[in-house]
Amino acid sequence: MSSTTLSSSQIMQPQYRNRHNFMIFGGYLLKTTFELAFCCAAAFSHSRPTFLSLDPSTFENPVPVGSVLYLKATVAYTEPATTRSSSGQMDDGEAEDRNGGEEGKKQGQTRVQIRIDSKVRDIEHGSTKPTGQFNYTFLVDRDISVAPQT
Repeated sequence: MSSTTLSSSQIMQPQYRNRHNFMIFGGYLLKTTFELAFCCAAAFSHSRPTFLSLDPSTFENPVPVGSVLYLKATVAYTEPATTRSSSGQMDDGEAEDRNGGEEGKKQGQTRVQIRIDSKVRDIEHGSTKPTGQFNYTFLVDRDISVAPQT
């Protein structure tokens, strides 16, 4: 898992602030974390990922203009993709025929979950605070897996 990590740091500019105060707009933070998650999934899978979902996210601390935002993306989990019918039920008949009896598994596709940890550093005081954790799920057209180092 440690080899699946990408990091980014950037100074928060005034053009990304909320309209009524000097904190960075949450939508900009989501855009930035999504881009890093997409790059992490692409680098890990060596293919173009397809976005599936974003888990509910909370913003723990505000990000002021002029601070430095640190982002760290890690592949947290992988699982073989499953097929679903339009009603949301497992489509076992079609998948079973295609995969030679492996019910519900799609050949050569994997769901990849990327965890983004974000921290903000106040330049003047040097203090670092966590600002949130974001979990993105992508679908990639490869059979891949990740396991923690033991």
